[in-house]
Amino acid sequence: FGIIEPGLWFEKTIQAKDKDYQWPTSRIIDIELDTHDIIELCKLEEPNAEQLGLIERQVRFLSDD
Repeated sequence: FGIIEPGLWFEKTIQAKDKDYQWPTSRIIDIELDTHDIIELCKLEEPNAEQLGLIERQVRFLSDD
């Protein structure tokens, strides 16, 4: 991997699956994996306070495993 600019990135297919939660993106990049698969990553625009709260809750939920 090369250097990717800091920010919140997610796989583009996640956005396509859940139409109710489409946040605006500022950039889309393709990354080729060792298996030669290519995934598309979307960079979220700077989140607002409500979005930050949702992200923090999700991180806490996932880290409780």
